[in-house]
Amino acid sequence: MTAWDELRRPVWLFDPVSCRGVYANIAALALWGAKDLEELLSRDFSKLSPAVRTRTERLQAVTADGGEVEERWTFYPNGQPMTVQAVISTVALSDGREVLLFEAAAAEVEAEERRAVEALRHSSGPVGLFEHSGASLFANPAAFAAYGLDTGFTARFGIAAEGEEVLRRALDGQVTGALFQMQTRAGPRWHHIDCRPVHDPVTGAISVLLNERDVTDRVEAEAARAAAEQKAAMAEARQRFLTDMSHELRTPLNAVLGFSSLLTEAGLEPDPHGHATRIHAAG
Repeated sequence: MTAWDELRRPVWLFDPVSCRGVYANIAALALWGAKDLEELLSRDFSKLSPAVRTRTERLQAVTADGGEVEERWTFYPNGQPMTVQAVISTVALSDGREVLLFEAAAAEVEAEERRAVEALRHSSGPVGLFEHSGASLFANPAAFAAYGLDTGFTARFGIAAEGEEVLRRALDGQVTGALFQMQTRAGPRWHHIDCRPVHDPVTGAISVLLNERDVTDRVEAEAARAAAEQKAAMAEARQRFLTDMSHELRTPLNAVLGFSSLLTEAGLEPDPHGHATRIHAAG
């Protein structure tokens, strides 16, 4: 690590398991506003937001096999925002730990763009950008948490044919806003999606933007309410049927009872009189 000490570009190592720094060169100490290495390494970064934690997990997954990622990060040393363009990779330490290596350079970014990027990254809804083939171009942390790494467009849908139709519509210039069952890492979930064609700001090619909102709780609550209403309606119908049938059965029975009463009073022989008496008593 001595060679990194002489670099003008900020370089540091971060352990994503313990959420603490492992190393930083002099330029990185200045970026982080730390008086020395000991002071920086004593900082506890474990209180990461869910979006940042998910983003860090994605970096681990992407760089685990020796790959590297270049992307923009905004850090907050001593509470002050610092935006950098960083190349991130995974390196193995002598003790066997795998940590993230950050090689950073200051990035000049407009305030509006910084805010837009941060809002997207911390959005609770999955947002993804896809090529015309359905391959993933970009996924915010919520999308990574929901689907994992590099999940294609149609693979997100519970029914692939539905995903193919939504993708086709977007490539034809149409917007889809509807409810679909999506296949997430947590199992099937109901998402309301907004899917539309956009230009890729990097290549200029037509791509597909998919914005999702999980409405599973609402869908299940409505289904439970509908089932309860149906059950109540069936119980009411059953009671009404029994009441009607009781009336229908009682009407001829009253006639029988009336006739049997007349027979008991008609002075019949003992045997017929006994039969009439039993019929009347049974009613």
